[in-house]
Amino acid sequence: MSAVKVAISRLDEIGIPYERPSDYLAEMVKSDAHMARIKDRLLFEKKKMAAVEERKRKQLERKENKKSQVAHVQESHRAKREALQAIEALKKSESLDSVLFSCFRSFAWR
Repeated sequence: MSAVKVAISRLDEIGIPYERPSDYLAEMVKSDAHMARIKDRLLFEKKKMAAVEERKRKQLERKENKKSQVAHVQESHRAKREALQAIEALKKSESLDSVLFSCFRSFAWR
């Protein structure tokens, strides 16, 4: 670092320019056609990566939708099972109440 500072000070003393002029235009190493091909290739790769990400996102969505659908079906089965159990319990308790109810019904209609 110190050697560079010494060299810059000496170049300033001698009057040799060491910085690039502000209007300096460097010649391109690669042609415009070649740069266009590189740009097209980069855009193609970017689109390809976007498509891969979209497929992954849709696959995850399908998995989540399937999980929620399975959970919904299980919940409906559970509700149906509970309803059937409640009906069975009601039928069992109704067998005792049916005798009383039939007596009450026959008494009420007379």
